[in-house]
Amino acid sequence: MTPIDAIDQLTEEGLKQELIVAWWNKETVEFNADTTLTDEEWLDLIEHADYKMSWSSINDTFMDIIEDIRSNK
Repeated sequence: MTPIDAIDQLTEEGLKQELIVAWWNKETVEFNADTTLTDEEWLDLIEHADYKMSWSSINDTFMDIIEDIRSNK
């Protein structure tokens, strides 16, 4: 996703909407993975993240945190 695509999507949410936002650029991924990606590898990774990546582990983490929040009230 390009920044302009993200801006377009965020604009649709409304200016007062609270969001959780995360993003990774090539340098961040390379640092976190302790590797160097070619431009082609980076584009392949972007395509995978945009269309094929499962975000279920993130959703599971959210549910774990929600359960912790609720149990500590």
